[in-house]
Amino acid sequence: MKKVFREVKSVGDTIIFGDSNTRGLDGRRLAMGIRSLSGATLDSAIAYINNEPSPNEAVKRVIYHLGTNNISDNSIYEIKVKLNTLKIKSEDKFPNAIIAFCEIPPNHQTPSPKITEVNEYIKSMDSAFLEVDAKDSGFFTRDGIHYNKPGLGRLAASMTKWARENSNSFEATSGYSKQRRYWERLFPWNQQNRRKGRNSQWRKADPMQQLINILLTSLGNQKLWGKSNEQVEPISCTWDKHEQPEFPVESF
Repeated sequence: MKKVFREVKSVGDTIIFGDSNTRGLDGRRLAMGIRSLSGATLDSAIAYINNEPSPNEAVKRVIYHLGTNNISDNSIYEIKVKLNTLKIKSEDKFPNAIIAFCEIPPNHQTPSPKITEVNEYIKSMDSAFLEVDAKDSGFFTRDGIHYNKPGLGRLAASMTKWARENSNSFEATSGYSKQRRYWERLFPWNQQNRRKGRNSQWRKADPMQQLINILLTSLGNQKLWGKSNEQVEPISCTWDKHEQPEFPVESF
């Protein structure tokens, strides 16, 4: 039974279609959508596009890590035909995307000169070629085929480097970025300042000033106080940081 990829869950605007060698990659850390399929071949990606031909204009970069499972079953000529077919179909499926192929990793269990020849052909194609600096057996598990953790690290680094060089517009999710987006939803005036490229008053203010801005913005945005949703601009105040300012309780 032929294995076929399914739709990739969107994470940023870069997606990866890979075989079992990509199972250990963390899409959220890479800020890329990943669809890994054990035993996947070039045919798996071609069949996916045939089944889902509608163009996806949101994707800006597509990375294929495929070919290992074609080496034993197909001739070099057949693999070249499949590579070209996948490239052409990918350009129709992802009209705004740059198409990239990762090099096929070496097989330390059953070395094959076909791998070197196919990789040389991929380099000559009119698409991006991602070389992975993990060819030594020390980057593979005992089976000599799959990357171990250091090998996966090298693979992830190669993908990330290429995506950044080609203007990857999505930042990896971290605790800090989650918290920043949360505060920006609460205080849209700060988000507007950030979008305009200015140093916002939020970042300039000291902790006490930030507390005042939080309280004033909350009072201005909550209907429980009988107020409209108009935005309250942060106020400016100065005092000696070593002194504790006194605020009347009723003012809050």
